Amino acid sequence: MDPTIPVLVGTGQLTHRGPEPRRALDLLADAAELALADAGGRLAGAVDAVWVVNVLSDPHPALASALAKRLLLDVPDRAVTTIGGNSPQALVSSACELIRAGERQAVLIAGAEAGASARHPDRIDGPVFGGSADRVVGDPRMGVGSHELAVGLGPPSALYPLFESAIAARSERDPTAHRRWLGRFCSPMAAMAADNDLAWFPMVYTADDIAEVTADNRLVAQPYTKRMN
Repeated sequence: MDPTIPVLVGTGQLTHRGPEPRRALDLLADAAELALADAGGRLAGAVDAVWVVNVLSDPHPALASALAKRLLLDVPDRAVTTIGGNSPQALVSSACELIRAGERQAVLIAGAEAGASARHPDRIDGPVFGGSADRVVGDPRMGVGSHELAVGLGPPSALYPLFESAIAARSERDPTAHRRWLGRFCSPMAAMAADNDLAWFPMVYTADDIAEVTADNRLVAQPYTKRMN
């Protein structure tokens, strides 16, 4: 086999459900250690790049450097992405290109969110690393303009309902019928997610559970309920 063919050699995932708060860096390190172990425990010396997907719950400009330091990896290439749903796949694609070109041996890509810990009353604050900022991957410009922000169309939970309105109109469904259609669309995915050990909400929801507006399932933005979000 050509030694420059990109191969996925190790993965690691975890969900932290404990009562004590943890920083995103802790979860990044735990997942990375699982991935390195999954690769046979012999890969650390070959890693020459550590890239981290932007963390919303606990952001830091030198998170990749902090992760490399935690893992005792002396790597020259440390990068953090801008915000974007395509960031994980973009990093994988870039890593494959560099490995194929012989410019990298092994790339560690990591991502984590510590949303529950960020909302914890005893949350951990303060810097995670005192070094300079890591290389930035992606376009740092705001993804929406001033006109959208002025009318509250910044977050996806507010912007995507506009798309749903167009889909509903094209399909000749009124708002209630379209919300029920979305409930039927989401229910099989909810059942699959509930069967995953990593699921944050390991519960099976019926189409009605997802679509019906209740005190526990508020309407966030027509037609999306909380459970659709």
